[in-house]
Amino acid sequence: VLSSLFGACAWVTLEFIRTYFLTGFGWNSLGYSQSSFVHIIQIADIAGVYGVSFVIVFINMLLYYWLQDSKNKRYLVLSAALFFAVILYGSVRIGKYNPTYGEKISVGVVQPNIDQYKKWNDSYIDYILQTLGNNAEYFKDKNIDLLIYPETALPGYLQNDLKLQNTVNDISSFSKLTLIGSPGFYNELIYNSIFAVKQDGTILNSHNKNHLVVFGEYIPFRKILAKYFGVLNSLGDFSKGQAMQIFRYNNLAVGATICSENFFPDLSRKLVVNGSKILTNHTNDAWFFDSFAPYQHFVMNIFRAIENRKNLIVSANTGISAVIDSSGNVLTKTKINENLSFISDAYQNEDITIYDRIGDGFSYLCSAFTLFIIILVFVL
Repeated sequence: VLSSLFGACAWVTLEFIRTYFLTGFGWNSLGYSQSSFVHIIQIADIAGVYGVSFVIVFINMLLYYWLQDSKNKRYLVLSAALFFAVILYGSVRIGKYNPTYGEKISVGVVQPNIDQYKKWNDSYIDYILQTLGNNAEYFKDKNIDLLIYPETALPGYLQNDLKLQNTVNDISSFSKLTLIGSPGFYNELIYNSIFAVKQDGTILNSHNKNHLVVFGEYIPFRKILAKYFGVLNSLGDFSKGQAMQIFRYNNLAVGATICSENFFPDLSRKLVVNGSKILTNHTNDAWFFDSFAPYQHFVMNIFRAIENRKNLIVSANTGISAVIDSSGNVLTKTKINENLSFISDAYQNEDITIYDRIGDGFSYLCSAFTLFIIILVFVL
């Protein structure tokens, strides 16, 4: 049993390190494999996705030892007890956080499906703006509460481009608050931003991406590497945002993550701790074309919804866009490579989970236990 406990803790420790070390890449942690089994993954509101990974490894190691010694039933009994305890907890939490839990709002989602090779080609600017405008016409006269567009939906800088501003003025008239992706600039620094625009077209504020993709949005050690890789001198960098911005307007309190920010559970947690009552994720998965990556990226949103017990709305350029409830049930979901707009009910709440309170405390506990056992065995 101690060996199984150590194995599960060591696994969590390695996943946690991989998520954050050297900017991190929290893709395909073992817990994400259970995204379709909502009763099992409800423990994420205590221990995050790492808690689900822990349970998988712990149970499988116990079953392994039972298969090695089938006469000893304690491994089988313990693994079964843990499994049913997780299921029971999940059933209770799903019962509370049902699809209509919280304060109802209406949400519009746009998936424009712009080809990646067209997004930054100046000859396609009018085509992109026309596509965004056509998508927005779906919401005409519906007066929804919140309308969201993907990351970098606009082909330029909203703050100083009159053509883009006119398009956004038209788009924003259909919703009380519109969130749309565009590069932003402040004090000569360029950011990957989501702008919140009020119904009259004025900009409320913006969220600048806090966690940038290495070699995609910034070049580390540029001065050193550029000596050996000249192409790096022609690549630009985004600057790192310094705060997880909440969009507060009337009864809305929206916390937005941009693309890969949803890899990192603590970023969504910060939004909720700071007062967000609903979460959004704005992404451009056109980079991934028709690979498995859009699906792997999407399932992370299911866990961010459960960890924080918040509805989570996803707007993706090429897919997958969705509405996810506070129990991780996917209520509405698009296919990849579709151009469409849809409206859905969503629900805000002010609940704070155990995970919100302790963050990745479970992972730190697993890391401390792993280190203790290693010291005990190999040092003492």
